[in-house]
Amino acid sequence: MYIHAFDPGASTGFVVLKTSPRLELVAARVLKTFADFDYWGSTTWIKYLPDAIVIEDFHLYPHMAAKQIGSGFPSVKFIGVIQYIAYTHSLSHAVTMQPASCKEPFDKDHWDETLGILPQLKDVSSQHICDAAMHALYFYFNTKGVKVP
Repeated sequence: MYIHAFDPGASTGFVVLKTSPRLELVAARVLKTFADFDYWGSTTWIKYLPDAIVIEDFHLYPHMAAKQIGSGFPSVKFIGVIQYIAYTHSLSHAVTMQPASCKEPFDKDHWDETLGILPQLKDVSSQHICDAAMHALYFYFNTKGVKVP
């Protein structure tokens, strides 16, 4: 199973988590433009056909609203692009939206000890990539009926 996960924003974190025979991060990238999404759609998508697509949902909270003044809401635009790509590949059923809070059970500084997987993310400088990986892990553990560590 391949899980494609996204943490959308002006810089969108993107990962592909392979779940068998063991958990393995097979792709990770920061997508900054629609051309980056085109690259993902034409290469990574084909190489690792997704069984699940996990997207962090966007919510505008009152305490964050002032920061969005004048924003073109890139998160919302990128979410739409991802959903469109899924739709054009007949994979709308595979899309799962998650709130930002789904990544909270994971702390990348303790993944080695608590999960025993994905230690390579400890060296990733992009928080968006790490957040996307946490969404993929949360989805995986919840669909497998395994308690999140």
